[in-house]
Amino acid sequence: MVLSLTGCGGNGKEDASTYTYSSELDIKNLDSSDVDDQCSIRTIHAVIDGLMKTDKKGNITYGIAKSEEVSDDGLIN
Repeated sequence: MVLSLTGCGGNGKEDASTYTYSSELDIKNLDSSDVDDQCSIRTIHAVIDGLMKTDKKGNITYGIAKSEEVSDDGLIN
């Protein structure tokens, strides 16, 4: 058995304006406040960086946020 892999065209330079995402199902919704299906949630997660994220150990760390401040009463971040 012979397995052959070939790349698709291109000039070797990465284009940061294009993101290719493959899914078996149709993406129903990209509104993060209204999404209710797993396929759409995974798509949003793949293309949007959050303010915070979890590291490999499950600890909360900064995503695109650089810092955080908590109000004196502890109710507002």
